[in-house]
Amino acid sequence: MRSWRFAVGHKGVSRVTVYERPDATSLFVEWWDDLGRHRQALSDVVGHPVTEREVAEEIARRMSAAQERKRNQQAAELLGLPSPRSLKDLLERRHADLTSEWTPKYAASRERVRAFWMAKLGDVRLTAVTAATVERIAREAQGERSDRWRQDVLRYLVDSFIYAERKLKWIEGRHNLSAVKVPTARGESLTYTLGEWRAILPALWVVDPVAGWCGVVVTQAGRRIGAVRQLRAEDVTREPPWTYLRFPGATDKARNTGTAAVLDLPERTDWRVPSSERANDWLRAAEEVAEVPHVRGRGWHAAKRLYATLTEGLEGADLQSGTRKETLRGHYRQDVMGPKQEVARVLAGRLAGR
Repeated sequence: MRSWRFAVGHKGVSRVTVYERPDATSLFVEWWDDLGRHRQALSDVVGHPVTEREVAEEIARRMSAAQERKRNQQAAELLGLPSPRSLKDLLERRHADLTSEWTPKYAASRERVRAFWMAKLGDVRLTAVTAATVERIAREAQGERSDRWRQDVLRYLVDSFIYAERKLKWIEGRHNLSAVKVPTARGESLTYTLGEWRAILPALWVVDPVAGWCGVVVTQAGRRIGAVRQLRAEDVTREPPWTYLRFPGATDKARNTGTAAVLDLPERTDWRVPSSERANDWLRAAEEVAEVPHVRGRGWHAAKRLYATLTEGLEGADLQSGTRKETLRGHYRQDVMGPKQEVARVLAGRLAGR
């Protein structure tokens, strides 16, 4: 005799029933699959006794969803169609493919973000996830957290879906979440003005020839200083006036190999790799030589923001920098006054009849 029961799913496809038995401590579950009918105590399914009905209902829902996905995958394979993939499939595959390339600290942070999205979205089909949904979830979950946190969780999910599209070929481009608006985190809007950077570039050569060389590459290639400072002699091909720089995937943030073209770059003879601290010291010293005020939080990354601003609308800016257009536009591009001042100057002149 069953004193309580709860059923979910479609009969013959994904029906799962959980129920009570007066003579037992744990609740029970019943389901059907290709092997027939199954009845088990939930303690045998999940590894410990389950006595709360709400927990049993959630287990039934998840088992039903998993069963339905399996049926659909079997039908798709029979028809020669791509199998529908789930968020769990994608994140497990992406982590399996990339974790070995991540530092332990970064891998741990990715696990936390993965757990966040699995808790919020569940094991949903990839094609059912929309940009509006993930933006709303991240915004509501942000609370007292910083914009940097919301930026990170959104960027992680967008990168995962782009991985599903471009690397795994699991989804079409219309499902890759590129429409998600990733916020620019507060405190990351610091950049150099064009005038300041014009003064800093020659000052870097005064500080150290390698610093000057790196400054030119960061400016024209739009690459991170972490990748630029680790270039080796064999990564550089000179065909004056052009120099071609091959950035290995090992030093690229997205682990992609790419080549950038730099104009009028002097030859470099010292290929010792400076530490990141040394590179930062170069920039501080160059600010002093150029008499550019030091602003806390403004460093080499500010030069890439200037690159994104100055190359807005230029075809190939993303290929040169190895950074997607959406990221350059949404994360790096800055609100600088120069173009606005020029617009105001022209309008003032026209209104005055000049």
